[in-house]
Amino acid sequence: MDGLDICLAEIKRNNSEIDARVKHYSSYPYSIDFKNRLLQLPTASTPEICQMNFEIAKIYVDLIRKFLDKFQLGVNAFDLIGSHGQTVWHIHRNSTLQIGEASVLAERFNVPVVSDFRVRDVAAGGSGAPLVPFLDFLVFKKYRKNLMALNIGGIVNFTMIPSDATGVDSIYALDAGPGNSLIDITAQMMSGGDMSFDKDGMIARSGTIRRDILDFLLNHPYISSPMPKSTGREIFGKELIDQIVDKFRLSRTDYQSLVATVTRFTAEAVFANYR
Repeated sequence: MDGLDICLAEIKRNNSEIDARVKHYSSYPYSIDFKNRLLQLPTASTPEICQMNFEIAKIYVDLIRKFLDKFQLGVNAFDLIGSHGQTVWHIHRNSTLQIGEASVLAERFNVPVVSDFRVRDVAAGGSGAPLVPFLDFLVFKKYRKNLMALNIGGIVNFTMIPSDATGVDSIYALDAGPGNSLIDITAQMMSGGDMSFDKDGMIARSGTIRRDILDFLLNHPYISSPMPKSTGREIFGKELIDQIVDKFRLSRTDYQSLVATVTRFTAEAVFANYR
């Protein structure tokens, strides 16, 4: 949602082992205008989503070219492109929609493009997040320890890799709840749109955790729902924050404490799901 991460990696597979080396990496932030258009996707019209499907891909093309120029690479530097795309909406184990037309990338760079990672997994009865747990298993199984690999993005997820894991059926993973999604929204509200996130947690540090709001959030049915499960901004997004503001009659003077509270909620949700 904030920008595009581009990584050039050399990956080799040998039976059940994998050797992955990052050769170059860079992150490119989106413009404020483009980011706002992405944030509006869940409520966009069909024509708008159709147009954004191609516009997002064109932004990807421009940023990949910038990446290649930065590291003085030609288009023959890579054999294929893997592109997750931008999530518009996700309904756990039911349906999911990501856009950013792969054909645009394929035409511009003349290489195979692997995309739409989530839909086949949902079609097969999965939660729509197949790749990270699989990679976590391949990378970490060699340590032969009980490991938890935690990723805090917009949504927070983790993979549990038991010490005796022998295959992907031995591991389990889930979305625990919101990561930065609620924090970013409340930081924007508190700053009147001047801040897109709570840098170094400074807003949260200056606020007071509201126990009544925290209890309300911890009672959200997703937190205690059974595995497997996945979620997104359609559940932990602006609509939930608007509900809290209305339910607890919050004014702008309460927003610092709201940032502190949703930050605490993020940690509590991870712990509750870990247990």
